[in-house]
Amino acid sequence: MRLPPFRTALLWGALLRLALLPLPGYRDDVAAFGRWALALAREGPRAIYLDPAVRPGVDYVPGYLYVLWALGKAHDALLGHASGAGGIAFRMALKAPGALADLVLAFILYRIGRGLAKEAGGRAAAAVVLFAPPFWLVSAYWGQVDAVAAVPFALALWCALEDRFVPAWVALAAALLIKPQTAAFAPVLAVWQFRRLGPRALLALVAGGVAGLFLAYCTALPFAPAGNPATVLAWLAARYAAAVAKAPFATVSAFNLYSIAWQPFHSDATPVFGLPVRYWGLGLAVVAVGAMLFALRDRERSLLAVTAAALAAPYVVATRMHERYLLPALVAGTLLALVDRTSGWIVAGLGAIFTLDALAVLAGLQSGGHHPQVLFAVKLLSLCNVLLVAALLLRARAIGKA
Repeated sequence: MRLPPFRTALLWGALLRLALLPLPGYRDDVAAFGRWALALAREGPRAIYLDPAVRPGVDYVPGYLYVLWALGKAHDALLGHASGAGGIAFRMALKAPGALADLVLAFILYRIGRGLAKEAGGRAAAAVVLFAPPFWLVSAYWGQVDAVAAVPFALALWCALEDRFVPAWVALAAALLIKPQTAAFAPVLAVWQFRRLGPRALLALVAGGVAGLFLAYCTALPFAPAGNPATVLAWLAARYAAAVAKAPFATVSAFNLYSIAWQPFHSDATPVFGLPVRYWGLGLAVVAVGAMLFALRDRERSLLAVTAAALAAPYVVATRMHERYLLPALVAGTLLALVDRTSGWIVAGLGAIFTLDALAVLAGLQSGGHHPQVLFAVKLLSLCNVLLVAALLLRARAIGKA
């Protein structure tokens, strides 16, 4: 099939998202973003975390709050303080950053894809982001912002492919300051750096780490209770811990290992062979990511395969997972599919189940007590997800050995 030129595809992708923005999406998430935006605009960044009288239930780290802060200021400038968070125009504005991030992500994957598989590869990678349901469903319809975090992650991966390691670490830090789901890429990036540079990697690693910490400090400073670096970074670490602690469940809504055994919102303190399941999940994730580090070789295809597998593995074996946390693995997997057809089929399967999982959440089918046939379908799809990620892990090892 002949793909349209990138600019044409980008235009159609933008029109698709523009048509979806007015729809209600996932009301709870959009309403929460609206409350946070107005609280930021009216009370300031420090108050929303530290003032019990103001705090609107923020459970994000500060990175994305800058976008909401700007949206809240724009809302009040145009509509005044007396106006609440309702209204179609404000809803569209709250959903727009994710939709715009899709377009930026499509451009980045287009540029990376051209380097991997010429013009046709770039167009194919961009088309996936622009038209595949996992992207527009989450951003332009749902109103979530996983694509916003995926943009700096994709930049970090692009920089890594081109051996620009300090910018790669800075971009990865930016991604983690928005959402932490790409944390598994950090050890992959470090090992890749040593594979490419040998002992010279240590200096670049230190420089990248310092630059990333400086970005974290600057980002968190307006929100933190004090200004000295140690306090700010400790406060930021506590925000990550609090965000993780908010959902102490084996699975929140992800179709993974735990939704085979239990329904969503089952406590991850449940003992399995005398140990809470959350520790089993953490251990399995560490083992899976560690195995991928040993499989990594000094080849672009290996980096893409290991990155996709390392990001997908925690999704199916770690606890406290939401359905959207697989999106970064799909980004890396889209690029991997350009250079490895077998992996492409695996990633396509993961994307299809991701779509069904997101639709189940949007339809309110994730909270249990449903028809037995629905629960059976969830367990079957969860088993398929686990098997597909296992296949991706094995494929990454095979690519490393090739």
